[in-house]
Amino acid sequence: MSNDKPRSVYAGKLGQQADNWFVLEEPNIQVFERKPKPEATATLVLLEPG
Repeated sequence: MSNDKPRSVYAGKLGQQADNWFVLEEPNIQVFERKPKPEATATLVLLEPG
C-alpha cells in the first residue's frame, strides 16, 4: 500500500439502522493527505590525522 494516498476519519452519532448500514447523524469527516517521506541519505566524513 502506498503512503501517498489520502486517508479519512469518520465520526458522528449513530442514527437509525437499516439493512446492513446505519445513518450517521451530525457527521464529521476529516481527510488527511500523507506527504512522502524524504529519502534517507548517508554522509561520509573523512577526518585527516593530526
